[in-house]
Amino acid sequence: MVNASSTSAIRRLVGQGMSCCAWLIAAALLGLVTGCNEQGRPSAGDAPASAQRVISLSPAITETVYALGQGTRLIGRSDYDLFPSVVLSLPAAGTALAPNYEQIARLRPDLILIEQTQSGFLTELSALAEVMELPWLSHEEVRQSVLSLSERFDVSIQGQQLVRQLDDALTATQHQESARVLLILDTLFDGGSIWVMKPGSLHGSALLAAGVNNAAVDLAGDNASISIEGLLSLNPDAIIVMTASTEPAHHQAIMDGVRRLTPLRAVRDNQVLLMAGSHVFRTGPSLMQFASELRQLLATIGPGSTAATVIDG
Repeated sequence: MVNASSTSAIRRLVGQGMSCCAWLIAAALLGLVTGCNEQGRPSAGDAPASAQRVISLSPAITETVYALGQGTRLIGRSDYDLFPSVVLSLPAAGTALAPNYEQIARLRPDLILIEQTQSGFLTELSALAEVMELPWLSHEEVRQSVLSLSERFDVSIQGQQLVRQLDDALTATQHQESARVLLILDTLFDGGSIWVMKPGSLHGSALLAAGVNNAAVDLAGDNASISIEGLLSLNPDAIIVMTASTEPAHHQAIMDGVRRLTPLRAVRDNQVLLMAGSHVFRTGPSLMQFASELRQLLATIGPGSTAATVIDG
Protein backbone atom coordinates (compact mmCIF):
# COMPACT_ATOMS: atom_id res chain seq x y z
CA MET A 1 0.00 0.00 0.00
CA VAL A 2 1.18 3.55 -0.70
CA ASN A 3 0.57 5.92 2.25
CA ALA A 4 -0.74 9.46 1.87
CA SER A 5 2.61 11.23 2.09
CA SER A 6 4.18 8.75 -0.32
CA THR A 7 1.31 9.25 -2.77
CA SER A 8 1.86 13.01 -2.64
CA ALA A 9 5.58 12.59 -3.35
CA ILE A 10 4.87 10.17 -6.17
CA ARG A 11 2.40 12.55 -7.78
CA ARG A 12 5.07 15.29 -7.75
CA LEU A 13 7.44 12.90 -9.54
CA VAL A 14 4.80 12.05 -12.11
CA GLY A 15 4.13 15.74 -12.60
CA GLN A 16 7.84 16.20 -13.29
CA GLY A 17 7.68 13.67 -16.11
CA MET A 18 8.49 10.38 -14.39
CA SER A 19 6.42 7.54 -15.83
CA CYS A 20 4.01 5.50 -13.73
CA CYS A 21 6.19 2.40 -14.20
CA ALA A 22 9.34 4.25 -13.18
CA TRP A 23 7.92 5.71 -10.01
CA LEU A 24 6.60 2.38 -8.87
CA ILE A 25 10.03 0.80 -9.22
CA ALA A 26 11.59 3.74 -7.42
CA ALA A 27 8.95 3.64 -4.70
CA ALA A 28 9.48 -0.07 -4.13
CA LEU A 29 13.25 0.28 -3.99
CA LEU A 30 12.98 3.16 -1.53
CA GLY A 31 10.53 1.26 0.68
CA LEU A 32 7.64 3.64 -0.02
CA VAL A 33 5.46 0.74 -1.13
CA THR A 34 4.60 -1.24 1.97
CA GLY A 35 4.71 -5.01 1.90
CA CYS A 36 8.44 -5.08 1.07
CA ASN A 37 10.97 -7.24 2.94
CA GLU A 38 10.56 -5.41 6.22
CA GLN A 39 6.79 -5.91 5.96
CA GLY A 40 7.06 -9.65 5.53
CA ARG A 41 7.82 -10.19 1.85
CA PRO A 42 10.56 -12.84 1.48
CA SER A 43 13.93 -11.74 0.14
CA ALA A 44 15.31 -13.22 -3.05
CA GLY A 45 17.21 -15.94 -1.19
CA ASP A 46 14.28 -17.11 0.92
CA ALA A 47 12.03 -20.05 0.07
CA PRO A 48 8.64 -18.61 -0.98
CA ALA A 49 5.99 -18.80 1.70
CA SER A 50 2.52 -20.05 0.83
CA ALA A 51 0.94 -17.02 -0.85
CA GLN A 52 -2.17 -15.68 0.89
CA ARG A 53 -2.80 -12.42 -1.01
CA VAL A 54 -2.83 -13.22 -4.69
CA ILE A 55 -3.70 -11.19 -7.77
CA SER A 56 -4.26 -13.03 -11.04
CA LEU A 57 -3.97 -11.03 -14.25
CA SER A 58 -5.02 -13.96 -16.45
CA PRO A 59 -8.63 -15.23 -16.74
CA ALA A 60 -7.38 -18.77 -17.41
CA ILE A 61 -5.16 -18.76 -14.32
CA THR A 62 -7.90 -17.20 -12.20
CA GLU A 63 -10.26 -19.99 -13.19
CA THR A 64 -7.56 -22.53 -12.35
CA VAL A 65 -7.04 -21.06 -8.87
CA TYR A 66 -10.75 -21.61 -8.19
CA ALA A 67 -10.63 -25.11 -9.71
CA LEU A 68 -7.87 -25.94 -7.22
CA GLY A 69 -10.13 -24.78 -4.39
CA GLN A 70 -7.95 -21.75 -3.63
CA GLY A 71 -10.22 -18.87 -4.62
CA THR A 72 -10.11 -17.40 -1.11
CA ARG A 73 -6.47 -16.47 -1.71
CA LEU A 74 -7.43 -14.07 -4.51
CA ILE A 75 -7.66 -10.38 -3.63
CA GLY A 76 -7.65 -9.01 -7.17
CA ARG A 77 -8.40 -10.05 -10.74
CA SER A 78 -7.81 -8.96 -14.31
CA ASP A 79 -10.21 -6.61 -16.07
CA TYR A 80 -11.33 -9.51 -18.28
CA ASP A 81 -12.15 -12.03 -15.56
CA LEU A 82 -15.77 -13.18 -15.80
CA PHE A 83 -15.67 -16.82 -14.69
CA PRO A 84 -16.50 -18.14 -12.21
CA SER A 85 -18.99 -15.38 -11.49
CA VAL A 86 -17.83 -15.04 -7.87
CA VAL A 87 -14.63 -13.45 -9.18
CA LEU A 88 -16.58 -10.32 -10.14
CA SER A 89 -16.74 -9.41 -6.45
CA LEU A 90 -12.97 -8.83 -6.47
CA PRO A 91 -11.41 -5.49 -7.46
CA ALA A 92 -10.06 -5.32 -11.01
CA ALA A 93 -6.32 -4.63 -11.29
CA GLY A 94 -5.85 -4.15 -15.03
CA THR A 95 -4.23 -6.80 -17.20
CA ALA A 96 -0.73 -8.19 -17.59
CA LEU A 97 -0.35 -6.00 -20.69
CA ALA A 98 -1.85 -2.92 -19.00
CA PRO A 99 -1.50 -3.31 -15.22
CA ASN A 100 -3.22 -0.89 -12.86
CA TYR A 101 -0.17 -0.26 -10.69
CA GLU A 102 -1.88 1.97 -8.15
CA GLN A 103 -4.60 -0.62 -7.58
CA ILE A 104 -2.07 -3.44 -7.29
CA ALA A 105 0.02 -1.48 -4.77
CA ARG A 106 -3.13 -0.61 -2.82
CA LEU A 107 -4.11 -4.29 -2.58
CA ARG A 108 -0.68 -5.30 -1.19
CA PRO A 109 -0.36 -8.72 -2.88
CA ASP A 110 2.35 -11.19 -1.96
CA LEU A 111 2.01 -12.95 -5.34
CA ILE A 112 0.98 -11.85 -8.84
CA LEU A 113 0.10 -14.50 -11.43
CA ILE A 114 0.53 -13.88 -15.16
CA GLU A 115 0.83 -15.90 -18.33
CA GLN A 116 4.36 -16.17 -19.68
CA THR A 117 3.38 -14.67 -23.04
CA GLN A 118 2.16 -11.52 -21.24
CA SER A 119 5.28 -10.66 -19.25
CA GLY A 120 6.08 -7.32 -20.89
CA PHE A 121 5.84 -5.53 -17.54
CA LEU A 122 7.59 -8.17 -15.44
CA THR A 123 10.15 -5.73 -14.00
CA GLU A 124 7.52 -3.24 -12.91
CA LEU A 125 5.24 -5.89 -11.41
CA SER A 126 8.16 -7.53 -9.62
CA ALA A 127 8.75 -4.25 -7.79
CA LEU A 128 5.34 -4.68 -6.16
CA ALA A 129 5.28 -8.40 -5.35
CA GLU A 130 6.62 -11.79 -6.32
CA VAL A 131 5.53 -12.59 -9.88
CA MET A 132 4.86 -16.13 -11.06
CA GLU A 133 4.90 -16.58 -14.84
CA LEU A 134 3.05 -19.60 -16.14
CA PRO A 135 3.27 -20.87 -19.74
CA TRP A 136 -0.26 -21.39 -21.07
CA LEU A 137 -0.33 -22.06 -24.82
CA SER A 138 -0.47 -25.84 -25.19
CA HIS A 139 -1.87 -28.86 -23.36
CA GLU A 140 1.57 -29.79 -22.05
CA GLU A 141 2.30 -26.22 -20.88
CA VAL A 142 -1.02 -25.99 -19.06
CA ARG A 143 -0.61 -29.33 -17.28
CA GLN A 144 2.87 -28.30 -16.08
CA SER A 145 1.60 -24.88 -15.01
CA VAL A 146 -1.29 -26.42 -13.06
CA LEU A 147 1.19 -28.63 -11.22
CA SER A 148 3.48 -25.67 -10.50
CA LEU A 149 0.58 -23.57 -9.25
CA SER A 150 -0.73 -26.36 -7.02
CA GLU A 151 2.74 -26.85 -5.52
CA ARG A 152 3.01 -23.10 -4.87
CA PHE A 153 -0.30 -23.27 -2.99
CA ASP A 154 0.60 -26.53 -1.17
CA VAL A 155 -2.28 -28.42 -2.81
CA SER A 156 -0.34 -30.84 -5.01
CA ILE A 157 -2.95 -33.59 -4.72
CA GLN A 158 -5.66 -31.29 -6.13
CA GLY A 159 -3.26 -30.27 -8.90
CA GLN A 160 -2.60 -33.86 -9.89
CA GLN A 161 -6.33 -34.57 -9.94
CA LEU A 162 -7.00 -31.57 -12.16
CA VAL A 163 -4.19 -32.56 -14.54
CA ARG A 164 -5.66 -36.06 -14.86
CA GLN A 165 -9.02 -34.53 -15.77
CA LEU A 166 -7.37 -32.29 -18.37
CA ASP A 167 -5.51 -35.27 -19.83
CA ASP A 168 -8.74 -37.25 -20.09
CA ALA A 169 -10.42 -34.35 -21.90
CA LEU A 170 -7.58 -33.35 -24.23
CA THR A 171 -5.74 -36.56 -25.16
CA ALA A 172 -5.87 -37.13 -28.93
CA THR A 173 -8.11 -39.93 -30.21
CA GLN A 174 -8.15 -39.17 -33.94
CA HIS A 175 -6.96 -41.54 -36.68
CA GLN A 176 -5.41 -40.84 -40.04
CA GLU A 177 -8.68 -41.61 -41.80
CA SER A 178 -10.73 -39.33 -39.50
CA ALA A 179 -12.56 -36.33 -40.95
CA ARG A 180 -10.59 -33.12 -41.57
CA VAL A 181 -12.24 -30.37 -39.53
CA LEU A 182 -11.39 -26.67 -39.35
CA LEU A 183 -12.05 -24.76 -36.11
CA ILE A 184 -12.57 -21.09 -36.97
CA LEU A 185 -12.86 -18.02 -34.75
CA ASP A 186 -15.89 -15.77 -35.17
CA THR A 187 -16.05 -14.45 -38.75
CA LEU A 188 -18.67 -13.43 -41.31
CA PHE A 189 -16.63 -14.80 -44.25
CA ASP A 190 -16.78 -11.35 -45.85
CA GLY A 191 -13.27 -11.19 -47.27
CA GLY A 192 -11.30 -10.39 -44.12
CA SER A 193 -8.72 -12.62 -42.47
CA ILE A 194 -10.04 -15.92 -41.14
CA TRP A 195 -8.41 -17.05 -37.90
CA VAL A 196 -8.13 -20.78 -37.27
CA MET A 197 -7.09 -22.91 -34.33
CA LYS A 198 -3.71 -24.52 -34.99
CA PRO A 199 -3.02 -28.14 -33.98
CA GLY A 200 -0.66 -27.20 -31.14
CA SER A 201 -3.14 -24.85 -29.47
CA LEU A 202 -5.38 -25.80 -26.58
CA HIS A 203 -8.49 -25.72 -28.74
CA GLY A 204 -6.59 -27.66 -31.39
CA SER A 205 -5.93 -30.35 -28.78
CA ALA A 206 -9.65 -30.44 -27.98
CA LEU A 207 -10.36 -31.00 -31.68
CA LEU A 208 -8.00 -34.00 -31.85
CA ALA A 209 -9.48 -35.34 -28.61
CA ALA A 210 -12.90 -35.25 -30.30
CA GLY A 211 -11.65 -37.87 -32.75
CA VAL A 212 -11.09 -35.79 -35.89
CA ASN A 213 -8.09 -34.34 -37.69
CA ASN A 214 -7.33 -30.62 -37.71
CA ALA A 215 -7.39 -29.37 -41.30
CA ALA A 216 -5.14 -26.48 -40.21
CA VAL A 217 -2.21 -28.90 -40.00
CA ASP A 218 -1.82 -28.31 -43.74
CA LEU A 219 -1.06 -24.62 -43.24
CA ALA A 220 2.52 -23.56 -43.85
CA GLY A 221 4.61 -22.30 -40.93
CA ASP A 222 2.99 -20.72 -37.90
CA ASN A 223 0.23 -18.96 -39.81
CA ALA A 224 -3.04 -18.86 -37.90
CA SER A 225 -4.93 -16.68 -40.37
CA ILE A 226 -6.00 -17.48 -43.90
CA SER A 227 -7.87 -15.77 -46.70
CA ILE A 228 -11.04 -16.98 -48.38
CA GLU A 229 -8.78 -18.45 -51.06
CA GLY A 230 -6.77 -20.25 -48.39
CA LEU A 231 -9.96 -21.68 -46.91
CA LEU A 232 -11.03 -22.93 -50.34
CA SER A 233 -7.59 -24.51 -50.76
CA LEU A 234 -7.82 -26.37 -47.43
CA ASN A 235 -11.35 -27.53 -48.31
CA PRO A 236 -12.08 -29.28 -44.97
CA ASP A 237 -14.72 -31.96 -44.53
CA ALA A 238 -16.42 -29.87 -41.85
CA ILE A 239 -16.18 -26.34 -40.43
CA ILE A 240 -16.95 -25.31 -36.87
CA VAL A 241 -17.25 -21.59 -36.17
CA MET A 242 -16.73 -20.46 -32.56
CA THR A 243 -18.54 -17.31 -31.47
CA ALA A 244 -19.06 -15.68 -28.09
CA SER A 245 -22.29 -14.16 -29.35
CA THR A 246 -25.59 -15.76 -28.44
CA GLU A 247 -27.56 -13.49 -30.78
CA PRO A 248 -29.51 -15.45 -33.44
CA ALA A 249 -29.03 -12.61 -35.93
CA HIS A 250 -25.26 -12.92 -35.67
CA HIS A 251 -25.42 -16.69 -36.03
CA GLN A 252 -27.52 -16.25 -39.16
CA ALA A 253 -25.01 -13.74 -40.58
CA ILE A 254 -22.20 -16.27 -40.09
CA MET A 255 -24.16 -19.01 -41.83
CA ASP A 256 -25.22 -16.71 -44.68
CA GLY A 257 -21.58 -15.75 -45.24
CA VAL A 258 -20.21 -19.28 -45.36
CA ARG A 259 -23.05 -20.61 -47.53
CA ARG A 260 -21.90 -18.31 -50.30
CA LEU A 261 -18.70 -20.36 -50.50
CA THR A 262 -20.35 -23.15 -52.49
CA PRO A 263 -17.07 -24.73 -53.72
CA LEU A 264 -16.35 -25.83 -50.14
CA ARG A 265 -17.03 -29.50 -49.45
CA ALA A 266 -18.31 -28.62 -45.97
CA VAL A 267 -20.90 -26.28 -47.48
CA ARG A 268 -22.02 -28.72 -50.15
CA ASP A 269 -22.34 -31.53 -47.58
CA ASN A 270 -24.11 -29.33 -45.06
CA GLN A 271 -21.30 -29.73 -42.50
CA VAL A 272 -20.93 -26.17 -41.18
CA LEU A 273 -21.58 -26.01 -37.44
CA LEU A 274 -21.62 -23.36 -34.72
CA MET A 275 -20.45 -23.37 -31.12
CA ALA A 276 -21.73 -20.32 -29.25
CA GLY A 277 -21.28 -18.82 -25.81
CA SER A 278 -18.56 -16.98 -23.93
CA HIS A 279 -17.20 -20.28 -22.57
CA VAL A 280 -15.96 -21.46 -25.97
CA PHE A 281 -12.94 -19.15 -25.85
CA ARG A 282 -11.82 -19.92 -22.30
CA THR A 283 -8.48 -21.63 -21.80
CA GLY A 284 -8.84 -22.51 -18.13
CA PRO A 285 -10.28 -25.78 -16.78
CA SER A 286 -13.66 -25.05 -18.41
CA LEU A 287 -11.87 -25.95 -21.66
CA MET A 288 -12.87 -29.46 -20.61
CA GLN A 289 -16.52 -28.43 -21.04
CA PHE A 290 -15.69 -27.11 -24.51
CA ALA A 291 -13.98 -30.39 -25.40
CA SER A 292 -17.01 -32.39 -24.26
CA GLU A 293 -19.43 -30.22 -26.23
CA LEU A 294 -17.18 -30.35 -29.26
CA ARG A 295 -17.18 -34.14 -29.14
CA GLN A 296 -21.00 -34.15 -28.96
CA LEU A 297 -21.28 -31.68 -31.81
CA LEU A 298 -18.95 -33.63 -34.08
CA ALA A 299 -21.03 -36.74 -33.49
CA THR A 300 -23.72 -35.02 -35.56
CA ILE A 301 -21.50 -34.96 -38.66
CA GLY A 302 -22.91 -37.27 -41.31
CA PRO A 303 -25.64 -37.49 -43.92
CA GLY A 304 -28.73 -35.53 -42.96
CA SER A 305 -27.18 -33.52 -40.12
CA THR A 306 -28.34 -29.96 -39.63
CA ALA A 307 -26.26 -27.09 -40.98
CA ALA A 308 -25.91 -25.30 -37.68
CA THR A 309 -25.97 -26.67 -34.15
CA VAL A 310 -25.60 -24.04 -31.46
CA ILE A 311 -24.48 -24.93 -27.94
CA ASP A 312 -24.74 -22.23 -25.32
CA GLY A 313 -22.80 -22.58 -22.10
